[in-house]
Amino acid sequence: MALEIDLEAIQASAKDAIKAQQTELNVADAHSHQLMLKKGRPNASLQNMGQDRKATVGQELTVSCISFGATQTPNLTLHVNDQDMNNIYGARVNQENVQISGNRQYGRGVALVGYIDRVSDSLFNNGNHLLVECKAWYGDQMFKKKDLALSKDLPRNPRN
Repeated sequence: MALEIDLEAIQASAKDAIKAQQTELNVADAHSHQLMLKKGRPNASLQNMGQDRKATVGQELTVSCISFGATQTPNLTLHVNDQDMNNIYGARVNQENVQISGNRQYGRGVALVGYIDRVSDSLFNNGNHLLVECKAWYGDQMFKKKDLALSKDLPRNPRN
């Protein structure tokens, strides 16, 4: 009684099993990726960017989350105090293509621009702080995150 082994059939079966397990991956080169979060529109000056760290009650607030430098643009999200900015009453978020000056390799980027029509007292945590977060995602994995902490500023009353 001889035991016959069909080696070719085993190899073919193993190759089929390996193929069934394989998935195609799209890999982004994110080595030179930059993520910026700033108050104001994306095309506003970056000079003195970190100096204006206030949000005025009753006034409009505009923030920009700018992504550039990756071969595949990540998905961007904007949050205020852990709440999706799209879910805040009187707020909206727009996506815009932007030109990045001074960067020859990646001269273009994407920005999420978030607008709050009127900043209310209720947006401030602990009564005095508002935290804006910009997150860059590839699929369901967060790749990068930037925070912008704004302190409460009260409107100035005009003198009569």
